[in-house]
Amino acid sequence: KHIELLIRAANKAKIRLKVVGTGRDEKFLKSIADNTVELVGDVTDCELIKLYNGASAFLFASIDEEFGIAPIEAMGYGLPVIAYASGGLLETVHEGVNGYLYEQFDEDSLIEKINKLNSLSKNDYTQMRINARKESEKYTEEIFAKKIKQFVNQLTR
Repeated sequence: KHIELLIRAANKAKIRLKVVGTGRDEKFLKSIADNTVELVGDVTDCELIKLYNGASAFLFASIDEEFGIAPIEAMGYGLPVIAYASGGLLETVHEGVNGYLYEQFDEDSLIEKINKLNSLSKNDYTQMRINARKESEKYTEEIFAKKIKQFVNQLTR
């Protein structure tokens, strides 16, 4: 999921980053992470909620997500999302509204978006959090069910 890119950007930008989950590259990731990066590992749902509630943003580096459930989940906690401009993220992350999309898959492009977020006024940041929460509300089970029902009704006409 390109966690290396997030770590290198966090190192360069001197931001605190908590990486949730484990993978086969954990030893390598630990070797490149400086003291502002914490590899949290696997967490319980309760621990994940605490992490979301303590975060100021959600960074996502996957380049092949068709939809991206994790960013929507993070938005549900009012977290602006910074993600690579691809797949379903083009539909859910709206530039400067509920997050930012970086278009070059490199540290500098990601850092530029991190800096944009960090330079927002308190009011603009608060509004971005509200917008993130509103975006997540478009993807509830009830809304999915309603849209599927509408689609099926259109097919059967």
